[in-house]
Amino acid sequence: MVAAIFILSSCGPAELDKPLSDPQKAAIDNDLIGMWHSKKNDIDYYVVFGASDETKLMEVACIGNEKGKGVGVITLNAFPTYSKNHRYLNMRMAEQVTMDTIGSDKARYSDKYLVAKYEVISNHLKLWYASDIALHEAIKNGALKGKINGQEHTLSDSAENVLQFFNDNESYGGYTVFEEFGEFTKVP
Repeated sequence: MVAAIFILSSCGPAELDKPLSDPQKAAIDNDLIGMWHSKKNDIDYYVVFGASDETKLMEVACIGNEKGKGVGVITLNAFPTYSKNHRYLNMRMAEQVTMDTIGSDKARYSDKYLVAKYEVISNHLKLWYASDIALHEAIKNGALKGKINGQEHTLSDSAENVLQFFNDNESYGGYTVFEEFGEFTKVP
């Protein structure tokens, strides 16, 4: 999913220093568990969600299979944050995965969080990713606390304020806050 985000989008996903909610209080979203498929531009995308009872985290494998170019795989761990209007995934990308480091309790994950908004209706999953450029504009204009350094930014606002910003804004500064990533169908 993450590699495909870079392929499919003109701007990248936002990276946050902290998640939208406390991972210790998270509950696995059973609506996500299983394998999901999408096809776009002759590339088959698969997103597989599993759950770890020990860590209360979901493990995610994102697989892209482009005809004639092979398979790309990214692994993440994730947990949901629920608001009154939306469901979000807080995700951290695995930095190194080997046979000895498979599983959330063994793999090393990035300190940064990627955030996706999602909805599951029947056997259909729709995903959006938080736009880095929209957050940059929100910091620049004071809607969120943070620092701007050229094209880079650091978000320092509270998780509650960031979540409120996501809930209240479909666009900001002329940019869509959550860019559509794609729609997936559950594989039986």
